Amino acid sequence: MIGVVIMRTILLVVLVGIGLFVSVTAIDRTTRCKTCLYVIMGLKIARDSGYSKSQQKDYLCNILQNEWKDPEATRMCRKFSDEIIWSDKYDYILTRDRNEALESCQQESGDREYCYGFYFP
Repeated sequence: MIGVVIMRTILLVVLVGIGLFVSVTAIDRTTRCKTCLYVIMGLKIARDSGYSKSQQKDYLCNILQNEWKDPEATRMCRKFSDEIIWSDKYDYILTRDRNEALESCQQESGDREYCYGFYFP
């Protein structure tokens, strides 16, 4: 009897742990995708502002930090901005339309396919 209760408790703990992991992973993927799209679409606008590339990144990520209040998204913003701004494909990425920007967030980042299910109408 006690063995059955212990087994059920262990099973419950394992299932709850798996559920939390899947939930956190899904939230993380959503945040990464939103951040990537924010960076690309923001850089499309900031590129014509006359600011240097570093100033564009700072401006964009400071707005995100103040609006979203998510330190992880801010860290990702700085990382994605660096990846795009200092890339050979900077102009190519920023001249594409929104759906192509979404593809960039999926493909240009290697194996980090975290924008599945996102699309622009």
